[in-house]
Amino acid sequence: MAGKVLDMPDFGHYSLRPAQRVSIAEIEGSLAAGTHSRSLVQMATGAGKTRMAVTEAYRLLQFGGFNRILFLVDRKQPW
Repeated sequence: MAGKVLDMPDFGHYSLRPAQRVSIAEIEGSLAAGTHSRSLVQMATGAGKTRMAVTEAYRLLQFGGFNRILFLVDRKQPW
């Protein structure tokens, strides 16, 4: 799987926050290195997790050779 992830196009033209850019770069770097086959992203409230996840899912499906992505969201509220 790392072969296609190594050739991912630049994402500089996407409208993303700096933390989102770092997250995408780290996910793709980890997949390209073959050190991990899964990713867990933890970001603060309001940091743009959903937009980052949608952007990364699109990139992996479109350019990275992935056929499916599991996206889990914990909706349990403590109050």
